[in-house]
Amino acid sequence: MEIKDFKYFTSVCKYKNISKAAKSLYISQQALSTSIKNLEKRLKTKLFNRTPTGVELTNDGLYLYEKVDTLLKQYDSVCDDIYSHFDINKGTISIGISLGVLRSLSPMIFIDFMNDYTDIKVETMDYLDELCKDMVLNENIDTAISIKPVYSNNIDFISIKSEPLMLLVNKDNDFAKLKTVNIKKLKNEPLITCDERLQLYHYQVEKFRQHNISPNFIFKTNEIEVMTALVSENRGMLICAEHVWLETRYNNVVAIPFEDKTFIWEYGFLLKKDKPVSKIVKKLIDYIIKKG
Repeated sequence: MEIKDFKYFTSVCKYKNISKAAKSLYISQQALSTSIKNLEKRLKTKLFNRTPTGVELTNDGLYLYEKVDTLLKQYDSVCDDIYSHFDINKGTISIGISLGVLRSLSPMIFIDFMNDYTDIKVETMDYLDELCKDMVLNENIDTAISIKPVYSNNIDFISIKSEPLMLLVNKDNDFAKLKTVNIKKLKNEPLITCDERLQLYHYQVEKFRQHNISPNFIFKTNEIEVMTALVSENRGMLICAEHVWLETRYNNVVAIPFEDKTFIWEYGFLLKKDKPVSKIVKKLIDYIIKKG
C-alpha cells in the first residue's frame, strides 16, 4: 500500500461520492474506483457501501479512515517541514472558502496560482463562515478565506479586501429618498438577513448593540437571490455588501450607503493563532493579497 492509495481513500471518505472525489484528485472515476477496489482486495474487506447519493463507510472503512487520517496529517506535516527547510515550493494547501467570497474574489486566482507554482496544489472547500473558523481552529484545513470574525481570540486575520455595506430598499420605500442612512434610523424597521452561521449576522447585531438598539430581523436566509427578491417585493430591507447590489437584477431596488464608513464587509485569511505557517501557505497569502 502506498500513500497515494490512502489519499485516494480519504478523498472518497470526504466527498462520500466517487465522481466528486475523482474530480478533486484530477483523475478519472474509473482510476479511483480501481484504486479503492485494489485497496479492499489487499485488506480483504469492504470499505464502502453504496447509497442513492454516493457511498458511506463500513465499520472497517471507518476504522481505516481514523488510522489513515492521522497518518496522512503526520506525513503532510513532515513533507512541509522538509520542503520548508530546503526552501522547496511543493505541497498541498487545503483552504476553506466562505459563502459569498467568490462573488468578490475571482476563483481564477487559485488556478493562476497553481499555474505559476506547478508543484503546489490548492484544494478549496466551500463552507459557511462559522465552519470555516472551526475548521481552522481544529486544524482540519491549513487556512480559510472568510469574513473577519466578530468574536474570536484564537484566530489571526489577514485582510484581503473590504467593501462598504449598503442598505437595499424598494424604490417605493421612504428610505429610497435618502442619500445616506444612519443605522439608528433602522430601529424597528423590517430587515431581511442571513442566519447565525454567517459573520454578517453577528456584525449587524453588534453594530446595532453599539447604538443601543436591536435589529428587527423578520426573515433569515443565506440565499442572496431570495433576499433581493423580498426587497424587490418591498417585504423588507437588506444590509449587504456592495457587490450584492451591483449584481442584483431588480430594477426597482436601490442601494443607500451608511453614514458610518466603518460599517464594512471585510474578508481575508484565517489562521490559527500561534500555529506556524508553512512557506507554501505564506506564498499563497502573498500572491492573493498582491493580486486580489
